[in-house]
Amino acid sequence: YNSLSSNAMTNLFEGLVENYTIRKICLRGNFMDDDAAPALRDFLLYNNVVDDLDLGSNKLGYECTYSLAEGIGGNRSLKNLTLDDNNLNAAGTAPLAAFTAGLCLNTTLRMLIMDSNRLGSDWGYGIAGALARNNTLVQFSFRDNRLDERAGEALLKAFKHAPFLLEVALSKDEVGEAM
Repeated sequence: YNSLSSNAMTNLFEGLVENYTIRKICLRGNFMDDDAAPALRDFLLYNNVVDDLDLGSNKLGYECTYSLAEGIGGNRSLKNLTLDDNNLNAAGTAPLAAFTAGLCLNTTLRMLIMDSNRLGSDWGYGIAGALARNNTLVQFSFRDNRLDERAGEALLKAFKHAPFLLEVALSKDEVGEAM
């Protein structure tokens, strides 16, 4: 893993706004935190080339959650987004409505991975509503997010009402007993 400074990460995102060739970006394990939030938002809103973005194993938190929400709501090129193993739980439930609204507005995202963020049941329940309304996601992974049975059931119901969604990954112990 490489570690870019907050300044370097901001400069990278600012440069990527003008990118017309790079389609896949992996910034996994760079200790990116909320200092990069404004540049991340602008990158997601204004770059129309990148279709695969991996931001896993960073320190994305409160500010970045809002930036991601606004960014994915306006982005028209991103197909795969990986946000596993971050500090999104530090954001609490405050940005949940913004994130789910962004997910509902997005028309290009095919895969979203949010494993191991310890988001909790409110997030699971809220994301379920967005999944039922989004008609472009094909794969969604939400393992190890500290769900309860109510959130697990809501996510499974969303799967039933989302005809385009082909794969939902949830932790067995978080969904509850089979009926």
